[in-house]
Amino acid sequence: MKVSTDGVALGAWAELVNTKCDESDLGLTRILDIGTGTGLLALMLAQRYSQNRRELLTQNQQIKIIALELDPAAAQQARFNVENSPWSDMISVITTDVNDWSQTPENNATKFEHIICNPPYFSNSLNSPDQARDRARHNDSLSFESLSETVKRHLAEDGHFELILPIEEAKRFDLCAVNVGLAKTSIISLQHNPTKTPNRLLVRYKHVTKVLTSENLDTPNSQLIIRDSEGHFHPSFAAITNEFYLKL
Repeated sequence: MKVSTDGVALGAWAELVNTKCDESDLGLTRILDIGTGTGLLALMLAQRYSQNRRELLTQNQQIKIIALELDPAAAQQARFNVENSPWSDMISVITTDVNDWSQTPENNATKFEHIICNPPYFSNSLNSPDQARDRARHNDSLSFESLSETVKRHLAEDGHFELILPIEEAKRFDLCAVNVGLAKTSIISLQHNPTKTPNRLLVRYKHVTKVLTSENLDTPNSQLIIRDSEGHFHPSFAAITNEFYLKL
């Protein structure tokens, strides 16, 4: 499975949690990566939280990232990538269906300050012969309804959830999110170059009870362009991804 530009954009744009030490929970900040694939988002967040530790965390506070992946081969690749990274102590890769994981007694009440997902989005379309690629692209195993319900169940009171989707699919997901009590607080349109129309949305959600009416958005409040007219990375994209690409 290749590293996707969608995943890089989401991981670089994601808002880090600035939270104080919770003495009742030993200062543990939990992050959930739903459908981690090869571990890209989990690793990007681990890197960013580590680099910004002094600004975000108290001295004794710890970050724990749970990365869930249904496909065994992808999960194995994610474990390899995590084990060979500087952040192996921060990330746990679990081979499981998120719905099954969420319903177990030891997990169904667990809350996360930060949840992130680059979800599958094709439905009612022809499947490819490659079953692993198929699962990564089709939402048969993770519907928008079940994803929104899982996020609602596991998102901490002041936490936030982020995802990236094609524009029409983002609208469909939003109907599910609103139905369970989530509200958008940031929408970024993503376009390949200045002459192309945006084809992806990066969206941030919080519990609706934590969102002011003026904060609940329906249209993009900013845009991100991947490449300029000459094919080089656009300054807006390079500015948030320079820590992850060797050459920009």
